[in-house]
Parts: sequence; C-alpha cells; structure tokens
Amino acid sequence: MVKTFICPKCHKKCRSDNAPRHRKRCDKKNDVTPIENSESVSALLLKCGIDRDLLGWDVSKLDTLPNMRCIQPAPHRHHTPWQYFKTSDLSGLPPLESLLVDVSHCGRLGKFNNTTAQVWDGETPIEFSPEEWRNWPKRVLEGNTLSTRVFNVPACNVIMQSEIKAYSDFARGVMARIYQPTSARDITIQPPDFLITPRLTRSEVHHDSAPTVILTVGPSLKPAAPLKLWLLWPSTELHHLASSYGNTEAAIQRMDHGCFFVQMPGDAIAVPGNSPHAVFALENCYLYGHIFQMTSRAYDPPALQVELRITAASEALKAYTSCFQQLELGLASPDFCHAHIERFIESWAVAAPALLAISQETLFRRLVEIWGKYIRQHQSCAWCTAIGWECNRHLDVNAEQHAQAHLEGKVPSVDREVGRIRKAPKRKR
Repeated sequence: MVKTFICPKCHKKCRSDNAPRHRKRCDKKNDVTPIENSESVSALLLKCGIDRDLLGWDVSKLDTLPNMRCIQPAPHRHHTPWQYFKTSDLSGLPPLESLLVDVSHCGRLGKFNNTTAQVWDGETPIEFSPEEWRNWPKRVLEGNTLSTRVFNVPACNVIMQSEIKAYSDFARGVMARIYQPTSARDITIQPPDFLITPRLTRSEVHHDSAPTVILTVGPSLKPAAPLKLWLLWPSTELHHLASSYGNTEAAIQRMDHGCFFVQMPGDAIAVPGNSPHAVFALENCYLYGHIFQMTSRAYDPPALQVELRITAASEALKAYTSCFQQLELGLASPDFCHAHIERFIESWAVAAPALLAISQETLFRRLVEIWGKYIRQHQSCAWCTAIGWECNRHLDVNAEQHAQAHLEGKVPSVDREVGRIRKAPKRKR
C-alpha cells in the first residue's frame, strides 16, 4: 500500500516518497495556501496585515483552535450544525460603497429617526446627528479605523426585490436542509437585516436565540479580500457563556470544542440558534442576514442560564413557558419525533438542571410531566433508546419517575464533553 502525507502548506495529499520534492515546490510558490485555509489565527492576521495585538484577545489560546475549513472530516457537533455554503449561482448583492452612499443620503435627510437603524460604539449604543450620518460613511471609505457599527440599515434604495427573493429562497433552502422541518410552516423567514462593520470592529462573544443565514459583502475594489473572522463554539458550551457574555477574552479561556472560520466573499454561514460566537471584521464590509423563527422549538429551548444573564428573569421564564406549549405539540407529532428527538434530548439534558439551579421547581415539574406523558403514551422512552439504555418495565406506572431520573441526570444521557449522545451499557437481566 502506497503511503501518503498531507502537505501542511497546501493541504494536498501526495505520495510520501515525493514529500521532499513536493515541499520544495510548495516553498517556491507564493500564496499557495488560500488565506481562508490559514492554519492559525496568528497566520491569518499576518496575511491580512493586522497586528495580532490589535485583536485584544489571547491569540496564543486562539491558536489552539482548529480552522473549521481544514478539519477533515469535520468534528461531530451534534445539535450545533455550523455550516457554510457557496452562493456563486446567485445574483450579486450591491457592493459596500453603494450601501454607504444610501446610508449617507438617508441619514442626512433624517430618515433614520423613525426607523430601527442603530449605531453602536463597541458594545454601547449611541446616536448619530445628521452631520455624523453624512461623515461616517466617508470615513469608512477612506479606510479610517473606527469603533462604530451601524445596525438595521434600511437598504431598500440599493437592493432590488428580485435579489432579496433570490437570497431569501437560498436561505430558506439552507434552513430546510439543516433542520429538516416536518412542514413548510415550521420555519418562518424574517425580513433581511443589514449591519455595516468597518475594518477591525468586532462583536464580542454572544448568542442568537434564533438560527440565521448570513452573507457578508465587501468593497468592490477588493473583490477577493477575506471579510470576517468567526470564533465558534457548540451550544453545549452555553453554561460557560453565562459567565463570560460579552467578554471574548474570558470565553476562549473557559469554553471547549471551539474552532475558527474565515468568511470570504460568496460564503454564506448558517448560524445555529443558542450557539456562542464572536466576530472580528478583517475588512470594511456589511452583513446581510435572514433570521428564522422556528414554530416547533420543542427540541431547542431558550438558553436559560444566558437569558437570565442578559434579560429580566420574568422575560426569560416567560419564554420557557411558551416553549413548554410547543414541546407538547412537538412530542405529539410522530414526524417531529422522528426528525428531532436527538436534538430534544441534548437540549433538555442541558436545560433541565438550569431550572433546578434557579429554584424553578414548578417549571421543572412541568417538564417532567410532559416527558412522562410521552413515555406513558408510547410505552417506551425515546431517551433510553437513543442512548442504548434498557428501559425499566411498567413505564405506564413509573413514567414520571423515569422522566425525572433522566432530567436530573440520574440515568446516563448526554456526553457533554464531546456534545454527542453516549451509548450506555445495557443492564444484565
């Protein structure tokens, strides 16, 4: 059998006996490795002409994260399907310059006063005067280092409805491929959002409760420039996010199983709900994204530990109460159970202890009741089936006790170290 090796520079596979010749040939070529395939964050910043110290995060720790593009095969991220897709078949979105001209014009006329457009300086919301609305786009085009970003830009003047429909259909197809809805009504697409991010601005570590499909567009003068650096973690790390929200430096010290990704022009990223991430702008660009509301979120409850950190307790618990209603409807559907039962198991295995941790015994009992009802109706426990555990007999009598054992972690459930369902040994008869 012929031995092979993978070149660390160009990532191509070749025969081991040709390794010295291949390395010599690779060393003579300039930029053999595409910039998005950089082996580390430090190498990426160097290629982009960015001082690693400007990042402000612990780069030595970041350098231990693998590049999502270069992991073959990709690591198993159950319930956290970070994926990217090419959009080469779609008509192009307008370049950054067109959007900035529109922003300058609308801001000068005061059209943002009654819209949702927002300006953030770092992590703090601020307001722009008409004069600042006129000057800020110019400063971005001139390449000035800015800390301000503009959210929720009304870009109707520069983007055609046909383009919006093409990208909306594409985003809807991406969501359907990932989440496998049991019907078209399970996923509702929201109007597109626009976010303008000057070079070196950032969004510190956070999560989005709803899944999103995101494209990024840069200036026309740099059609092939890398646009954004994404730091990604699976949803099983939400318990760490609660103590490091908005603090990426702390997050990279506490979270495990992360990776990074370089977004290039034409890349669309599917951002799963409830997954921690941070974003750094490598070039002046704007984000075009569609948020999706999932009508059946039975398997994907709000991240209670995090929601309590950033919202009022009443709002966070209200969302959970609503999710319980959807949970009952979802578990009553055989199609839903077949498509989403494993995601349900992992989500609630992480969420249930949070309810007990904040003394929400009533909500925890409600969850036990819902899962117990499912067990009694089906005379089996899908949770046990998924982990390879043999159910006790008389589930119709002990359904609630059985469900509570799962939710309290007394029955093997989810291996949180690797974020996947663990096979437990069967009991001996």
